[in-house]
This record gives sequence, structure tokens and C-alpha cells, in this order.
Amino acid sequence: MDICYYQSMKKIIRKFWTINLLLSIALFVIYRVVIAESKSPEGNVFESFLYILDIFLNLSFSAVYLAGMVICSLTFFLNLMTTIRNNYLLSFLSFSGLPLVCTLFILINVAIDIYSYNKSIFTTLGIFSIIYLSITAIEFIAFRKRIQREKNSS
Repeated sequence: MDICYYQSMKKIIRKFWTINLLLSIALFVIYRVVIAESKSPEGNVFESFLYILDIFLNLSFSAVYLAGMVICSLTFFLNLMTTIRNNYLLSFLSFSGLPLVCTLFILINVAIDIYSYNKSIFTTLGIFSIIYLSITAIEFIAFRKRIQREKNSS
């Protein structure tokens, strides 16, 4: 019976990981669309050069964003360990801990840039990080409900 319970936990966690990965890819695509919608300058060569540099910078941010989301979703598998799965705080940290730290880091950078320069290149990244953090929190709540149902049915 214990092996059966472990197998069902693997299926549940794999399902939540797959959902998170698909949502991460969807957020990445939306992030790239938002970046692509920026207006090109109609000025001199220097402004065009700065616009191209901005595009490369945003593309590198989007690649880092995707890699970060994939790494954050891999921590879901920590819930295969009984001690983490049965501890509410540790389970929450496996879902949203790393995204929370990354989001706080980005938001602090946004606040410093806005205070210093009245604008920030991290604003869009910050918004999408908050969206991803919200998604992981919702997934965590759904995961805990599913785990509770599994415990009650056993």
C-alpha cells in the first residue's frame, strides 16, 4: 500500500509539474510578444542602435526568465519526500519559495531603478514574475487540496 501511495504521489507531482511547465512556456511566449510590440524609433542611427541593443537585452531577459521558471518548477519534485510533503511550509517553499525570492529581487531592482532614474528595464520582467508567483501559489493550494483528498481516501 505504501508503494501504491508513492506511485500516486509521483503521478500527482508530475501532473502539477507538467501544468506548471506548460504555463511557464505560455508566459514566456506572452513575454516575447509584449517585447516585440515595442515601437521602433524613427530617428537617427544612434537611436536605432540603442533600440537594437534594447531588443537584445530583452531577449536575454526572456531567456533568463524561461530558464528561471524551469528551474523553479523542478523544485516541485521535492514533494516526493514525505517530510517535505507533510510539512505545509516546506511544501509551500518547494512550490513558491524560489519564485518568491526571484520576484523580490526583481522588484527591489525595479524600485531602485525607478527611484534613481524614473524608469526601469525590469518592469515588464517584474510584472511577469508576479504573474508566475501567483500561478505557483494557486498550484500549491490545488496541490494541498489534492494531497488532502489522497490522505482521506487512504
